[in-house]
Amino acid sequence: MPIEIIHPADRDAWLAARRQDVTASVAGCLLGVHPYTTAYGLWAEKSGRIPSDDQDNAILRRGRLLEPVVVEMLREDYPEWTIEYHRDNAYWRDTADRIGATPDAFGTRPDAFGQGILQIKTVAEDKFRREWLDPDTGEVILPLWIAVQAIVEATLTGSAWASVAILVWGRGIELVVEDVPLDAGARVMARLRREVREFWRKVEAGEEPPIDWHHDGAAVLAVWSDSLPDRKDLTGVDEIDATIADYRASKDAANAAQQRVERLRPRILHALGSAEAGFTDNWDITARTSVRTGPNGQPVKSRVLRIHPRENIHARF
Repeated sequence: MPIEIIHPADRDAWLAARRQDVTASVAGCLLGVHPYTTAYGLWAEKSGRIPSDDQDNAILRRGRLLEPVVVEMLREDYPEWTIEYHRDNAYWRDTADRIGATPDAFGTRPDAFGQGILQIKTVAEDKFRREWLDPDTGEVILPLWIAVQAIVEATLTGSAWASVAILVWGRGIELVVEDVPLDAGARVMARLRREVREFWRKVEAGEEPPIDWHHDGAAVLAVWSDSLPDRKDLTGVDEIDATIADYRASKDAANAAQQRVERLRPRILHALGSAEAGFTDNWDITARTSVRTGPNGQPVKSRVLRIHPRENIHARF
C-alpha cells in the first residue's frame, strides 16, 4: 500500500490532488451507505461527464470556519489529550488504489495507544437528535458513511485510533466525541478497495455503474444535458414504452392538478378578501401581498397563499 503525502501550496492544488482519487468523504457511496453521494454521481464526476463540485457552499463554509472552535473545545474538555491541528490540507493518498483523505486533526491520548485521527463534524441540534441518536436508548449512532470516512483516514495515515468530534449547535453549542472502532477496519478497507478498483475500471472503460433512479436523476440530466442532431431507435430499451407511458400520464395528471389549483386559489382569496390571515374549522390561512419588479420595471403584486392544518382542532377544554 504505497502512501504519498501531498502538502498542497493552496486550495486549488489540494482540489487537484483530490480529483484523481476516491476520497474518504465520499467513499461510503461505493458501499451503498452515503446519504448525499451515489456511485453513479461519483462516476459521472470522475469520468469528466459532469464538472467536479469544487465550489464552496454554506455547509462547507460552516464546517471550515468552525473547525478551530471544535479544536479549542477539544483542548478545553480533554486537557490530557494532545491535539495537532495545522489547517494545511495535507493530503494522504494510496497511489495504487487511488484512495485519498485529508484528516482534520491528529491526537494522542492517555487512554489509547499511539496517534489517532480526529474527524470534525458540525450538526444542527434537531438533525443530530433525528439522525445521530438511537430513539430508544439516546446513544450516539455514527452514520455509516462517517464511520467509513474515519476508517479510511486512519488506514491511510497509519493511525491506531479514530474519533469523531461533533459540534452540535442550536440554542447553544455542545461537543460530543465518539470513537470509531477500528477492529473491523481491515474488512471494511478490503471491501472498499475491491469496490474502488471496480469503480476506476468502469471509469476507464466508460461503463456506467447502476443508476439509483430515486437519487441520481439530477446527475443523469447533467450527463445528458447536450443534444446532437440525431434520431435514435429506442425499441430495444428495456421497459422504455412503459416508462414513457408513465411519464405522459404523470405529466397529464400534474397539468390537470395545476389547472385545478389555479381554479381553486381565487375562491379562497375571494373568501379571505383583504385580510392577510384567516381560519376555518380545519385550516389556518395566510395570503400576504408580495411585490416584485416586472419585465417593464413596474411593480407586480401577488398574494402568497399558505395553508396549514389548524393545531389542536380536536382539543377538549
